[in-house]
Amino acid sequence: MSAEQKNLLRQMRAVVRAQKGLDSHPHQRGVALLKEGKLEDAAAALREAVAQQPDFAWSHHSLGVALFHLRRFDEARRAFQRALELNPQFALAHSFLGDVAGADDDWTQAVECYRQALALQPDLAAASKKLARALVKLAQAHTREAQQWYLHAHSANPDVSELYLEALALQPLDAALCTQFGDTLAERGQMAQAIYCYRLATQLEPWRAPFWATLAGLLYRTRDYAAALGCCHRALSLAPADAAGQRLCGDILLAQEQTAEALAAYQRAAALAPADAALCKQTGDVLAHLGRIEEAGNAYQRALELGYRSY
Repeated sequence: MSAEQKNLLRQMRAVVRAQKGLDSHPHQRGVALLKEGKLEDAAAALREAVAQQPDFAWSHHSLGVALFHLRRFDEARRAFQRALELNPQFALAHSFLGDVAGADDDWTQAVECYRQALALQPDLAAASKKLARALVKLAQAHTREAQQWYLHAHSANPDVSELYLEALALQPLDAALCTQFGDTLAERGQMAQAIYCYRLATQLEPWRAPFWATLAGLLYRTRDYAAALGCCHRALSLAPADAAGQRLCGDILLAQEQTAEALAAYQRAAALAPADAALCKQTGDVLAHLGRIEEAGNAYQRALELGYRSY
């Protein structure tokens, strides 16, 4: 047993001896209140205990626990640090100090604290789990920073195509990063790479209709109409009131010579965006192609009323 452990044991025995027969010792009362979840009362009792016996590390630690659960992290940190000044071998105080660091998103410090706790008490199961979680958080933080620098490098050197491949190899992968690269690559005409990026984004966050809609548009531009239509239908299943999505669906169907189905999509789009002059003109074109001349004339007239002039 180390000198610090012996000192802690002597202090605990002193508390028991000094308070034998008493029911209101502030340390014992504070710990009991802490177990009952009465955090403010527990903190008050433990402050009293610290005032009575300022060299008792356990009271400082218990006070830190109460303050931590009250989310008063700065005060909790000071309490744990004081406990460790009195007893550097206090594994639980190291572990809770890691919790405080994690609450501040300081995962580097949290990892260090949990490692110190486990070095002192390897069977501290809670600290093992917390250390694993902190290491994951630390890796994610580093990944986010790396992704930001890859984006910076790509904006400065957009012709360096391997940059996006390296960035997308980072784990955990970020959907926003995929779409940013996808948009940049599409603007530069690198459609296959842009499609790859957006496919990744839809895998990561398949509930986002705009990802599916953009992917549909990219596939349409590369004339992969079947795949484009599938993505468009997925986008519309998530956001059926998207006029642009309905219009894109019409464009894809028209490219596949499914004219009647394209007209239905354009009409759905027009119902959602009745003031879109270009959409009215496009609907008129399809109606004219189907030989529905009177309806086409009405659509053209509506386009003119809305300000369409590019005949």
